[in-house]
Amino acid sequence: DAGILSPNNPIAQFYGAQQLTPEESDNASIGLVWSGDNWLVTADYYRIKTEDRIALSNFFTVSAADRAALVASGNPEAASISEVQFFVNDFDTTTTGLDLVGSIQTDHFGGDTNYAVALNINDTEVDDFTPGIISDVRVQVLEESLPRTKGYFSANHQRGNWHINGRLNYFGSF
Repeated sequence: DAGILSPNNPIAQFYGAQQLTPEESDNASIGLVWSGDNWLVTADYYRIKTEDRIALSNFFTVSAADRAALVASGNPEAASISEVQFFVNDFDTTTTGLDLVGSIQTDHFGGDTNYAVALNINDTEVDDFTPGIISDVRVQVLEESLPRTKGYFSANHQRGNWHINGRLNYFGSF
């Protein structure tokens, strides 16, 4: 059996689990807005530094010797466990990004039409982690599993009781 255990579980503590603490973050952002006639344009830059992020640990293989020691110390459920994972506060990240959004309200096709375009550029870097508790693969997933750029174009049209919305999404490579 494999188990995801609470960090308060004695089996998880045998492998180094500790009580979780709240994640902490410092956020800074600045934004600009321009509007004129039927236009609205916004730009937002942000930086989020998060410490003690909560994640699942690597799997720890329960050896026969570990199993015997755990059972002898009053944890009979360890007799059938072969692998364990637990939640940890183990890594720090910094995320920086830029959001750009523009829209215009028009009178097209016998009704009101709103056109909008948006672009997001985002980057997350893992600043610190404990090898062995969090794997290099997990770090790679955090840094590379989301697209660094994404965006959309939408057109929203309303004429009388009719309402039509179309959207094209773009996701950069990841």
